[in-house]
Amino acid sequence: MAETEKKKSNLGTIIKWIIIVIGLVVLFVFKKEDMLAGISEIKGIPWYITCLCLLSILCYFVLEGFIIMKMTTLGENKISWFTGFKCALYCAFFKLATLGTASGVAEIYYLSKNGVTVGEASGIGVVQYTFQKISITFLGVFGFILAYLSGIKTMSKYSTFLLTGTIIALGIVIALYLISTLKRFAELLCKIINKVLKKFPEKAKSIEEQIMGFNSAGKEFWSNPLFALKILSINVIKMLFWYVIPPLVFISTEVINIPLYTLIMATVNMLAGVMVAPVGAGTLEYTFTLIFSPLVKDSLCTAAIILYRFFTMVIPCLVGAFFVILDRKTRD
Repeated sequence: MAETEKKKSNLGTIIKWIIIVIGLVVLFVFKKEDMLAGISEIKGIPWYITCLCLLSILCYFVLEGFIIMKMTTLGENKISWFTGFKCALYCAFFKLATLGTASGVAEIYYLSKNGVTVGEASGIGVVQYTFQKISITFLGVFGFILAYLSGIKTMSKYSTFLLTGTIIALGIVIALYLISTLKRFAELLCKIINKVLKKFPEKAKSIEEQIMGFNSAGKEFWSNPLFALKILSINVIKMLFWYVIPPLVFISTEVINIPLYTLIMATVNMLAGVMVAPVGAGTLEYTFTLIFSPLVKDSLCTAAIILYRFFTMVIPCLVGAFFVILDRKTRD
């Protein structure tokens, strides 16, 4: 059974990569001039902007490592900050390599090999996801309100789309919170899933186990409100280090309000997160272009989204590959 699931997962990853490659080819064919203009814009980005972007990514993973370390303090075995830092980059490799499919499993594996029980590692993963989702939604909603009140024209132009996406994001966060805190709600959801998937009992059982495991882990973390608030606050700061990258690119040739544009990027990311695609491929680019293209020149907008993907996905993946190779050598 495990071998079959592994084959399905690998096949799913291959299909996702094929779809993305085809999408990139189609995009290049129909938007060749825009992409070339964006690449040309990247060549003119000052060196200090590149350094600031790299520093932002480093700060992101420093805080991510700290969050992972803090979450293990509630269990029997606490890991060091550096182990948490390595774990975050290890997962970043699998996030891009498998388009999100194996990043959660990678975290469970890395933590368990460093003394954390599989059950605790699994709980940390799902609660960490919830905290991050809450942080993304908080920043996104705040960014939407602030940008709308500031008179940003794209916010009023696409207000219906933005409001719908915001409501969906809030709904997801509320559902995650209820599942992780209320056992009755989790059990009710399991009953619904069993009815919907009655022809697939094994799949329904697997989902039910995940939901109840999520509920068990969630209640432990949320039982300490001060701890939860601290983790949420760090998550908010951590995400800002990602969202500031496009504004940093923009200031290479434009005069903008960096804090405001950083929060608009938070809204863009929140909206892209409620649209279905492998690791947000395509949805982020679409939403980013929709919101930012009227605010900055097209070539700079293209350059910013290319660099955002490069700094938040490619660079961490390359660094993470070092820890993956190191792990393989240690096991051998």
